Amino acid sequence: MIYCIPEKDYPTKEDWRSEELTYKDENDFEWRIARVENGFMIKYFGDEYFKEKTFECDLPNGKHVKINNTNCIFIQSTDFEIFYIIREIIKLGYTDDIWETLEEMFTERLSNDEGVLESEIIEKG
Repeated sequence: MIYCIPEKDYPTKEDWRSEELTYKDENDFEWRIARVENGFMIKYFGDEYFKEKTFECDLPNGKHVKINNTNCIFIQSTDFEIFYIIREIIKLGYTDDIWETLEEMFTERLSNDEGVLESEIIEKG
């Protein structure tokens, strides 16, 4: 599962439960991935101009959901393969392509479960 969570929830370096890795995308913007107990978090530290404000999800049932991009993405999975795929997308992708991939992941999640967190929802219809 993938979620947008409040930015304040991104672990600090003092948080003993996390391991943080830093990568630069093809546009040379910094992304950080923090491995935590039940998954990992992704945070973008690049130019604010290139950060998508929302994720626009068109679901197969015809509904449209707009999710607030809090700039802190949590992927609830401890599977190393998923971590590796996300890491490679960040290392080898351009900033806009990374945001698009994350949007596709949100669309897939909402296609299976339309529940959203309070921090995520902007518009549902």
